[in-house]
Amino acid sequence: MIADGISGDHGTIPGSVRFRVLIDVQADGACYALKDRLTIFSSSNVTLRLVIATSFINYSNVNGDEVQLADKFLSSCLSRSYSELLQRHLTDHQSLFNRVELNIGESPAMLQPTNLRIEQFSADPTKDPQLVTLLFQYGRYLLIASSRPGGQAANLQGIWNDQMNPPWQSKYTTNINVEMCYWPAGPANLIECFEPLFDLISDISQTGQIVAQRHYGTVRSFLCSLLIFNEE
Repeated sequence: MIADGISGDHGTIPGSVRFRVLIDVQADGACYALKDRLTIFSSSNVTLRLVIATSFINYSNVNGDEVQLADKFLSSCLSRSYSELLQRHLTDHQSLFNRVELNIGESPAMLQPTNLRIEQFSADPTKDPQLVTLLFQYGRYLLIASSRPGGQAANLQGIWNDQMNPPWQSKYTTNINVEMCYWPAGPANLIECFEPLFDLISDISQTGQIVAQRHYGTVRSFLCSLLIFNEE
């Protein structure tokens, strides 16, 4: 199955980043794809391999070949079994996640659904200290999943964005949002996850020089970059 598209428009600026999604389906029964539907009959096991590639290269170049890149990703994925892919994922994730352990106590509240735990925690935090540990590790999990060297920096929606025009446009706003994403990076032993943010800062320092020269007649790009970075 193939899905092609282009990023959403923003104001008067048309979308320009192309993307391709490929889905490979392996089932032990009958499988049919018709338009936007996948129908599977008499199957007890179904394996979906989904890959996505975009034409984005960097902030000044969005003319990459998303079709060729998607094919490359899927071919690489198909060359390995499900168990191999799972083990590669676990090894990669745990190499970061397992660096830190936290234990500030446990209680019977751990056995309750999370929504009830949160509600009860606001009334008496002492009855569920493990919820603090859970939230601490959840924050580390989110940063591990959304900010890796070679990728893009984490933002409000990040890799979980499912909209062409998301709330706040998935921008990097430094009034609090960027700080909230990256608070765990140093103290929680995920220093590598800072790299996409540092790459982003380097990029906006370059675009900031252009804006500073055009609008303020100066090459003091750092302050101008921060102003752009923090634009609401």
